[in-house]
Amino acid sequence: MRRSLVDAIEREADLTVCGQAEDALSALAAVISTRPDLVLTDLQLMASSGLDVIKAIRVHDAELPVVATTMFHVQQAERLARAAGASAFVAKQDGPARLIEVMRRSLRKNGSRDGSRTQLATSACAPLERFRDNTPVVSRGGNATNRHKKKDTK
Repeated sequence: MRRSLVDAIEREADLTVCGQAEDALSALAAVISTRPDLVLTDLQLMASSGLDVIKAIRVHDAELPVVATTMFHVQQAERLARAAGASAFVAKQDGPARLIEVMRRSLRKNGSRDGSRTQLATSACAPLERFRDNTPVVSRGGNATNRHKKKDTK
């Protein structure tokens, strides 16, 4: 599941994954070190909860857009994620196109400029065996907050 999300994000000309983590502690460390413009987190992590990731990020950075996702108990999960501080929520069942749409909307609300490369950080993995891997973290380089500048790879 993670690989398909990462691939979908990386196919977008203005988005790139800049970090990944499997648990809340690693996710917060990745956010601090990579300074993404947006964080995408699954609420079902291997050793912790995505809600813990969201709360820790909010302590560190109240403005950083955080998009939460899950495929379980979607209505309840969205309510809990928003109460924890998520700026947006997408059910995994909605697919990658909807996820990317919501990420872009969250970036625009946060003042990201169109046309700049966004870098994303992701954390999370669903508890099912076939989903036991990370989800991506996303950020936008060169945005209005200048969180993270991506080196030109051309």
